[in-house]
Amino acid sequence: MNNNLLDYFKTTITKEYKEVDAARQTICAITEKYKNSVSTYEDIIKDAVCYSVGIASEEEIDEIKILNATFLAMKRAVDGLSVKPDFAYIDGNQYPKTGVKEETIVKGDGKCISVAAASIIAKVSRDRFMLQMAE
Repeated sequence: MNNNLLDYFKTTITKEYKEVDAARQTICAITEKYKNSVSTYEDIIKDAVCYSVGIASEEEIDEIKILNATFLAMKRAVDGLSVKPDFAYIDGNQYPKTGVKEETIVKGDGKCISVAAASIIAKVSRDRFMLQMAE
């Protein structure tokens, strides 16, 4: 085997190993983040004045498309609160018309604790719902 071919295989194997290792590290980070999200979710629920999760059905998503279904779910979440807010921060750049004054924040879960908390509640609630559906 000539040196050029040997160098090619060394480079390819090293590159593939680094990619697999990076993927493994990413999966571990996601798993750890999820574990932290669940405990953070429990803390948020325990300390919250109130919370609500809004849902849009598959049929509603098909009929009105995902963005409008997301807005509908947000409105349902606000409507489901036992204590009505005067104001809502919205993650993104569009206003869903929840019935309360709104301010949008692009990438809000990294900039606003209220949006981050809502994001964790939404994600953990979704994951739990998906596990129930799989049973």
